[in-house]
Amino acid sequence: FLLWARNGVIDFIHDIKISGANTGVGNVLANKGGIVTSFNFNQTRISFLSAHLAAHEGETYYKTRCENIQKILEDSTNMFDLSSDNVEYIDVTVSSHHMFVMGDLNFRTLFHPDKGEKNDTTHEDNVERALNLINEQKYLHLYYYDELTRGLERGDLLFNFNTLPCNFPPTF
Repeated sequence: FLLWARNGVIDFIHDIKISGANTGVGNVLANKGGIVTSFNFNQTRISFLSAHLAAHEGETYYKTRCENIQKILEDSTNMFDLSSDNVEYIDVTVSSHHMFVMGDLNFRTLFHPDKGEKNDTTHEDNVERALNLINEQKYLHLYYYDELTRGLERGDLLFNFNTLPCNFPPTF
């Protein structure tokens, strides 16, 4: 395990803990999953969850991504303490002052109509719509249809977490 820090701050970092979970096939394969790292910087607890979640479009895959995050966080309550080689119970979602979630989360852009409306658009239509918004630099329009943003607003995952709007083109 490596934790990179500038020489000027390394002495302020302590109480480093790490854990992780596999969420691949049968929650055994490590092709999907995440690692949680937590440490104190002075008196501030900072945690990072880096994950590679289930891919593909559709409600089933969306729910799987939400469940993947929940499993990673649940399994990460048993944190390995690097200084003592002990395992400690820690819930980083409530014990951290700041927590950052990153990685290949695989959430999609959904241009689905509101409930009750007919959805007759194809995948290709949605790709074209996304590309047009990107070419027109209408990133906030894309953000509105972001699956992760909607999930956070509905409370489907990471309750009380938030994400900032992207004012730059997607990277994938």
